[in-house]
Amino acid sequence: LRAILEARGIRGLVLAPFPVTGSELSLDWAHFAAAAIGFSLSHPNLHRAVNHQAQTARHAIRRLLELGYQRIGIALSQHENARAQRNWVAAALLARFEHNAAGVTFPLLLEERIEPARLRAWCRTERPEVILTSESDVRSMVGARGPHVAHLHLTPNAAGFSGMDQANERVGAAAVDLVVEQLHANLRGVPEHAKTVLVEGQWVDGQTAPGPRVQRPRRQGAPR
Repeated sequence: LRAILEARGIRGLVLAPFPVTGSELSLDWAHFAAAAIGFSLSHPNLHRAVNHQAQTARHAIRRLLELGYQRIGIALSQHENARAQRNWVAAALLARFEHNAAGVTFPLLLEERIEPARLRAWCRTERPEVILTSESDVRSMVGARGPHVAHLHLTPNAAGFSGMDQANERVGAAAVDLVVEQLHANLRGVPEHAKTVLVEGQWVDGQTAPGPRVQRPRRQGAPR
């Protein structure tokens, strides 16, 4: 890989997120100015750009409270939580602490993998009005008659969903800026003090979490 990059005169590298959190990449980094996107690359510890995930979760919770939800369930897989440096669970625990006396509850489902039967059983026990999640298929698991759903990471194929836009394009641009900054300063290699740039996302109003007082669609033939 290094030979190919050097043959093409490439001195700056932006590393996209790896599919496996905790990934390592062995390379002679002394030849390159590099930056990573996200936290999935654990070694080496490069400069990186990432969505401000703690702010993303707190913003989503604040918006759901503004919409009137009182039971905000948070359903996460261990993989997605680790990929966000555990910021998802940290935000949920902080919300519990901050709203301890306000009559608001934040039931938490943290599983190795979110399974439909386990999710539905949790919903029956905890009765969340809305589920905040980073899992793309939670809404299909609970069905149209289940709790409302808001996503921590909206993707282009989630049209109409409520949740957070993590500003992926801006995160990518920030990673490029980190590489350009090093090239201009003639810096190469693994930094002694790695820098992380946090990019804030924004809430997108959608149809899947309109507020607890908005009626869900009735099943065909259901009594009025």
